[in-house]
Amino acid sequence: MLVTALFSAFLLAAGGTEKPHVSDLTVSLEAGHIDVGFTLTNIFDDELVERIQTGLPTGFDFKLRLVRSQRWWWFDPNLGSADLNVVAMYNAVTGEYLVNYKQDGKLVDSRVVREIPELRDAMTRFESLRVFDTEGLETKKRLWVRVQAELGSRHLLFLIPTTIETGWAESRRFRLPEMPE
Repeated sequence: MLVTALFSAFLLAAGGTEKPHVSDLTVSLEAGHIDVGFTLTNIFDDELVERIQTGLPTGFDFKLRLVRSQRWWWFDPNLGSADLNVVAMYNAVTGEYLVNYKQDGKLVDSRVVREIPELRDAMTRFESLRVFDTEGLETKKRLWVRVQAELGSRHLLFLIPTTIETGWAESRRFRLPEMPE
């Protein structure tokens, strides 16, 4: 009975606002690469800004997967995967935010911003990320890209650790262009 009441209270508290999700997922095919763009929406609020302004590193992890059409007997449709980590840190002396981007554990970019709208865009809006190589992939198979964001963790009933994540967003289906020999 207590568990049901707690679960109902959790659902009522979470139902008032729209949940964070990945939107505007775009894919562009460049010579030998697949570039991805997307936006993480409904995440940037006053609570997140306060958490960043404490000076502790705060950020999100994004999982990106290149997927092909699968048959029911095929176990792993993933052709490639990448992880993008975005972390912001506030410097109270200068009043600046440092945003670091790591792709598969390697630092790929850093940006310094001063205003909250710039910080929001730097942490949630991504364009033309070079994520996957097309070398060795079949050109006749239909492919698409999936993206999911990990937003943090919490404990259910003070005992069970869980990860807070968005659902998977999927791009439109596409085929790789045939390369001339």
